[in-house]
Amino acid sequence: MSRFRVPFWVYLTVISMVTLTVTVAAVTITWRNNVWRLIDRFDERIGRQVGEILNEKLNNLLEVAPHQSKINLELIQEKSGVFEPEDFKGLSNYWVDVLRIHRNLAYLSISFEEDGRMLVVSRNHRDEIRIGDLAQNPDTGNLELREYLPGDSYPDNPYRVDPDRGHGDPRLRPWYIKAKQAGRPLWSDAYIFLGTGDNPNVPGVTYATPFYHEDGSFMGVMTADIDLLSLCGYFNEMRRSRDEQAVPQGPTSAVAFVMDGTKDSHVIAFHDIEQIMRKNPDDPSSWELIPGEELTETGLKGFYENVIEGDVQIPDEGPTEIDYTISGIA
Repeated sequence: MSRFRVPFWVYLTVISMVTLTVTVAAVTITWRNNVWRLIDRFDERIGRQVGEILNEKLNNLLEVAPHQSKINLELIQEKSGVFEPEDFKGLSNYWVDVLRIHRNLAYLSISFEEDGRMLVVSRNHRDEIRIGDLAQNPDTGNLELREYLPGDSYPDNPYRVDPDRGHGDPRLRPWYIKAKQAGRPLWSDAYIFLGTGDNPNVPGVTYATPFYHEDGSFMGVMTADIDLLSLCGYFNEMRRSRDEQAVPQGPTSAVAFVMDGTKDSHVIAFHDIEQIMRKNPDDPSSWELIPGEELTETGLKGFYENVIEGDVQIPDEGPTEIDYTISGIA
């Protein structure tokens, strides 16, 4: 019986095919790894660029608070001769003009340690400016809040009077206590602004500046405030502008946000306010920040969970020059 022999060219063909298959597989794996590496680098670069742009814009938005606070402090110092600290008429007229120019400011105020008196000029969410004068009523002994319209009505014709505003004593507020203890200007932690008839109770941040008597003794605190609704609106504006310009989206889902600088804290500014804030169930007229563990937006939830797990390091001094926040890409 003759023995069947496989021709040499068949061996050669099989070996060549196996070699080619292995080579193609190796090249495919290498190519795929390189592609993913390039995507990761591109992803990281886009994230870094968006983060840098966000930091710059956020700095520009928030810088008005410390800038205006510095001006306010200089104006009430004796050497300037412009305003006495107790010149509520002059200060209120000036601050009304300031709020008309700087539309991202929500409040400007001055408070006194001696008796808790406070002047506040505020902007409500209908973009209306109001003046508030908190002072002790000599007849009742209560702190009484009188509210005025800009113009000639202050201080004789208040349009609203709250005869017992003791819970509004500025000396008990976190920003006041923190500035008094620090002895220097600083940002407060996020907290709930005390609302009035025209201003709801909303979360916000305060840049608080202590001021002093000539002998160096503590006199009170001045503030410049930005509510978080304004910050959220700013982020929403950024997204709307990007969409209108049809800016192409990269592989990264870029999410602009600001969050407290501690691992157990909240996201405090985001383009979609409903994702980070909710009506207080105990007081429907006020708002509260949603606890981090209850966040549902995919990007924010993932970032928050990474923070809790320790995968993301939050700096003590954030890139926005506010020592309790961080902004970036989720």
